Amino acid sequence: MKFILGIILMTSIQGCGSDLNNKDNNASFNDPTNQAVMNADQNSAQHTVIVLEVIQVENYTYLRVKEGESEIWMAVPTVDVKVGDTVYYVSGMLMTKFESKELKRTFDNILFVDRVSKDQAEISLK
Repeated sequence: MKFILGIILMTSIQGCGSDLNNKDNNASFNDPTNQAVMNADQNSAQHTVIVLEVIQVENYTYLRVKEGESEIWMAVPTVDVKVGDTVYYVSGMLMTKFESKELKRTFDNILFVDRVSKDQAEISLK
């Protein structure tokens, strides 16, 4: 009987710990950086972002952008944009711990986007 009660008690404790871990993980999504990752990874909506920083390399343009209160880095094929520009995109592929050999830098989170445009009408939800 004590053995069965012990198993029930251990199972209950593990279950509670599991719920606590999930709550902690979900709480981290309130962090603006994590929110930016969640926003950027939604492939079904058009996004409007403001360019905060531009780094041009041979075949790509790296953009640090802001959408609402969230910021994220993006990599797009070479594009002519400057700080302060508003650009639009629809979808991208999120990569974590991406190492750019050209920049000798690792990005915690970066969104690779096929194209951005300064003209909202050019970006559609196709």
